[in-house]
Amino acid sequence: ESLVKWYMDQCGASRTFIPAKNESGKEDGADADVIAEFAPLGIVFFIQAKKHEGYTDDWAIKQISRYKEQKENSSDDFTYIPWVITTASFEEQVKETAHSAGVRLIDGITFAKMIMLPQYLKKAV
Repeated sequence: ESLVKWYMDQCGASRTFIPAKNESGKEDGADADVIAEFAPLGIVFFIQAKKHEGYTDDWAIKQISRYKEQKENSSDDFTYIPWVITTASFEEQVKETAHSAGVRLIDGITFAKMIMLPQYLKKAV
């Protein structure tokens, strides 16, 4: 969670935080581990972070999808984007479920590359 928060800060989020585990308004397993707001872009990321070995199942998709449904505010101008980041991988069936739910899946290798990208960009400028 802390690494994901740090990453979103490095990407220029105007506000990032790790919500309380007992946050009010969450029902039916809804959960987000990191919330990152990019106010100038009108985008909020709801992120479920998993430290797993092997594979991450579809529970993370259910958690973040339910969180988005319960927390997004249709009366504002923000676009809400759900992500699941894991240290593991995802099986094909889980990828299909995520695609249908509109959830972006990021496996451990991809996230490692994402972490390195801002470092390369800073050196190139």
